[in-house]
Amino acid sequence: MEALAVIIPIAIVAGTIFVIMKVARQASEQYGFGMIRNWTFALVLLSLISGFSGWVVSFDPQGQASSLIFVAVWLGLGGWAAYINVQRSTPKFGIMFTVLQYVAAIGVIAPIILFFTHQRSMNVMRNMG
Repeated sequence: MEALAVIIPIAIVAGTIFVIMKVARQASEQYGFGMIRNWTFALVLLSLISGFSGWVVSFDPQGQASSLIFVAVWLGLGGWAAYINVQRSTPKFGIMFTVLQYVAAIGVIAPIILFFTHQRSMNVMRNMG
């Protein structure tokens, strides 16, 4: 049973990477735009950053109004990216492409956050000794 706890997440990640690569190739060949080297990917990244910021601010009782602004920016930028992708392709492919851009953006942002938190914790531990 413990082997499944390792194999299933690896299979999910591998399958997701396969789907992203296939859709990115299709977008490049059929519609002429890329997955990551694209302005809509920048919008998706900014959208995720504002959504994460809104989530962090929502824990502060005085930050509730700011949290709503961050959520509005998150939804607005995500909608704008989806609109651009739909205009360049078909509606079905544009929406699917935007969702996969969010998945790819999380795959880019999460390791960066983990790297910086690891570096910070290592600096704190080095100063403790």
